[in-house]
Amino acid sequence: MNILYVNNYAGPVGGAEVAIRNAMKQSRHHIELKLTQSIQRSDLQGYDLIHLHNVSRLKPQTVRGFNTVVSVHDYQLYCPNPIGWCHVFKTNCLRCMGLVNYLHKYVKRHRPLKRIVEESNDTIVHSRYMRNLYTRYNPTYLPIPLEVDECHPAKTREEYLFYSGRCHPEKNPWGFAKLCHTLNTRGIMALEQPTNKEVYKSTIRTLKDAPVEVTLSPERKELFDLYRHAHLTVHPYLYAEPFGIANVNSVLNGTPLFTYPYGNQINTATWISSDFNDLTANVRRAIEDPEFYQHLLSLVNDQRINFSKEHDSIETWDDYYEGRQ
Repeated sequence: MNILYVNNYAGPVGGAEVAIRNAMKQSRHHIELKLTQSIQRSDLQGYDLIHLHNVSRLKPQTVRGFNTVVSVHDYQLYCPNPIGWCHVFKTNCLRCMGLVNYLHKYVKRHRPLKRIVEESNDTIVHSRYMRNLYTRYNPTYLPIPLEVDECHPAKTREEYLFYSGRCHPEKNPWGFAKLCHTLNTRGIMALEQPTNKEVYKSTIRTLKDAPVEVTLSPERKELFDLYRHAHLTVHPYLYAEPFGIANVNSVLNGTPLFTYPYGNQINTATWISSDFNDLTANVRRAIEDPEFYQHLLSLVNDQRINFSKEHDSIETWDDYYEGRQ
């Protein structure tokens, strides 16, 4: 099959881009990628299927009449703000965004995307949490294909806590720095190359007094090594993760994952904490109590078996495509 992916971005920005990269690399079909900003109707000719990903900049008339399916990667069908702060801070749209910003995003992004989804042949989600959120669209669940064969537990571990995420307020890197400072425990942070220099500078200032080392945008092998050799991975994300690839990567590499109960994190974590004080107490217990830590390793091993089966999923994607010809 000739399949076209359409997405807002080409680079490694988030979960959508990871899904695109892995599917293009692993699929038995011929897949091309084109960006939303430059696409015309003439660019869509000759494909058996068009898979739309993050396409908040796309006009519905551009893809109308073609054989399309749409992956919903975040909250843009649920709320004009794709970050979904309301899931964490229990606020409403107007308080979250302000009236003018809300109306702008509703008209420019939310309403056109909703129309694209309603006119497509199927809606796809990539986590069970998102499937439950978007039941009105009767979505198909396709687990994101991950590099399962490259993931495995380490034979030995080092005494550090690990954090991986974008350098962005929603990922709360300051919370990880505060945790390491509070516990006086070594931490390593793998930060994606920051797009906002001010946020990055603020993060580095916060780390100044914390025992935390920072590595920027490590290669996948280095990243997986950092996961598997850590004592724990701790993601104090203030974000209702629609999927949580970083969480799953920790589990696939055999390291227990501690986080908060927002979004799909509740389905990908080894241990859930209700707030920062609870998180601090649980991490301290995992460091100081060998029996509790062995219990965590047993839990994460069961998770790893399940996630390995679930996310070795490119055959599922390919079969799905063939059923949509």
